[in-house]
Amino acid sequence: MGLAREKDAKEWTEVEAALRGLGLSESEVDVYQASLVLGPRPASIIAEKAGLKRSHTYNILSSLQKRGIVQEIIKNGVRHFSCSPPSSLISLMDAQLCDLSQKKERLEAVIPKLLTMLGGISRQPRVKFYQGEQGIRDIFEDILRTPNDGLYSFVDLQYSWSSHDEDMRRWVKSFISRREELDIWWNAIAVQSDTSNKELRRRSAGKRRVKMIQGIEIPAEINIYANKVALTSTSGEMIGVIIDNGPIVETMRNIHQFLWAMLPDYPIPRIGSSES
Repeated sequence: MGLAREKDAKEWTEVEAALRGLGLSESEVDVYQASLVLGPRPASIIAEKAGLKRSHTYNILSSLQKRGIVQEIIKNGVRHFSCSPPSSLISLMDAQLCDLSQKKERLEAVIPKLLTMLGGISRQPRVKFYQGEQGIRDIFEDILRTPNDGLYSFVDLQYSWSSHDEDMRRWVKSFISRREELDIWWNAIAVQSDTSNKELRRRSAGKRRVKMIQGIEIPAEINIYANKVALTSTSGEMIGVIIDNGPIVETMRNIHQFLWAMLPDYPIPRIGSSES
């Protein structure tokens, strides 16, 4: 019996986390849970189950009703509230995503105006430092935000953050998909290794060209795009930097092109083949 209670508690914890992810407050989650368990009931009974005041519960039920996840019915002249079908939660998320997309479009539209308020390009920071997993993601998001004719990289995938856990792997997959949609070609000079073989075989092969280099380790990844160079280190402490400087970018791009002309294509093994 103890194990059953523990399982129920764990399951509700997961449900509660998902509901909080929709933007529901703790009190709203409590009221939703009470309504879900009780079925159609007056607000007073739902309030007692949720451990909240009746007036506060009425306000919460009204808010949840406006979001479409609680519905009201009249029984014997008394207002009763019950949860809408759970699929309504997906509809709520879809509405939030649509609203977020519109907010993003409005923000993107005013970015040029915000840039003019900085007082000119020459006064903007030319070197930006980033730290932590979100900082590394921000660097790669900058690659997608910055108009460019291609991404030129030096990478050793055995040091790549993409293999750290499933959440990172999913984000990298999303990044690659969005890069392909933006028609940004990835031109990578990759260190040959079993890890590189597996990663390159696992990832989408769209919009990419890969050359192989051997006999060298590249613990920090280098990405050249537009008028910027990004360096990221993710095998230990996650840190990175974006340098916006013409001569530095030109130097790194020239080195990349020089090596590119001499290096062979990376022979990515097929699934089931032996990997050296």
